Amino acid sequence: MLVRGAGLAALAAAGGSAALYLTADPGKGPVNWSLTIDDISQLASHGNDILADGRCFVAAGHDYRDTAAIHAVDLSNGEPLWQVPLDAPLAGGGMILNAVDGTVLAVTRNGNEGLLLHALDAASGERRWDLGVDGGAEFAVHRPSGLLIQREDSYVSGRVPSSGEGRWGTGALEGGDLALVGDLVLCSGVSTAMLDAGTGELLWESPDISLMDHAGRAHPVGEGFLCYEHAGTTAGVDLVLREARTGEQVWRTAFLDGEPENGLRDTPPLGSLLSGTTVFLPHAAGDRRRPTAVDALTGEPRWTYDGAWSPAGSGRAVGVAGGFVLPTGAEGTACRAAEDGAELWRDEAGDTQLVRAADGCVLLYRTRDERLFRRWTTLRVLDAETGGEMWAGTFDSRELSGPAIAGDRFVVLDRDGTLWSLRV
Repeated sequence: MLVRGAGLAALAAAGGSAALYLTADPGKGPVNWSLTIDDISQLASHGNDILADGRCFVAAGHDYRDTAAIHAVDLSNGEPLWQVPLDAPLAGGGMILNAVDGTVLAVTRNGNEGLLLHALDAASGERRWDLGVDGGAEFAVHRPSGLLIQREDSYVSGRVPSSGEGRWGTGALEGGDLALVGDLVLCSGVSTAMLDAGTGELLWESPDISLMDHAGRAHPVGEGFLCYEHAGTTAGVDLVLREARTGEQVWRTAFLDGEPENGLRDTPPLGSLLSGTTVFLPHAAGDRRRPTAVDALTGEPRWTYDGAWSPAGSGRAVGVAGGFVLPTGAEGTACRAAEDGAELWRDEAGDTQLVRAADGCVLLYRTRDERLFRRWTTLRVLDAETGGEMWAGTFDSRELSGPAIAGDRFVVLDRDGTLWSLRV
């Protein structure tokens, strides 16, 4: 089972010789193992390392040279298991790597305008099947049904990953984006439609729902889903809750005044703004003058945050179980209760630049310059419930990925191509 942290994505590693280390660096907390793969080339927005079935899979290569390869590593000890060259450039966006039902799925470019979907046996790396698709195709793995959901132009289909067999398909949905909402598939473009992920049945379609392209994707809440929508006649973004099986609007509120200048900062993934049934609205918009938490089911305000606030850049608020972690600049990083805004804990370090959350942990990142062009990234892992420090280390790298977590295994990838299995 794959669990990934919200926020910034993992890094791609390019193929080449690898070195394995089993001892911890004196500047880091306990490390199970580390594995270096040469020639890092790409920072991928959708993640290039995943954990599944006791293995760590890494997509390696460039998005402009025919050097893509998939590496499999034993998650228990870091030993390389297999490597399969794909002889093509990595896809430049969307899903690059995934694993489901004993099958590794990877997407590469196919000529100037197409994509190629590769399916490999997770245990051996043996090729199972390949499929050429249009360059604008989108993919998502629906884990409850085990199907690979694919959208290509106006055609949406569900495919069995292990064999490539088509389970269902439906057409006449005009262009746009693909997002999973629980057991449903949301398709948005000229119109917006909802399908059953297991059968492909069309539940509803509406030309009047105008979702923001790629912004935050939709996120299930109760019997509905939250989504970003265009604010109608005014330039801006609204946050809307709709009934999942009918598309009917439950509530709507202004989320952002004006068009987003930076999609990741201004319209972050909706899952990162949720804690239980509370959603945190970080921007002053409409009648709001301060960051506000509202009931995700009704849209009613729960509390307003009046403390120090540092929303600019990627140091945005992050939802965790029972609360929200807020970067406050010089006053450190605070966790506020989702129900009433009471402060649960505070980390006093005032130099945190990026906050992520994953699997009961809060990750705090800081990158600093030293000796001209050398950059160091410090990672601190805190317990999301108490704020207590669980792990800390400094990496000789200018960037560090979010974590891939499976059980007690916690893996990050640095910009220089080293996988680190941390003993958190």
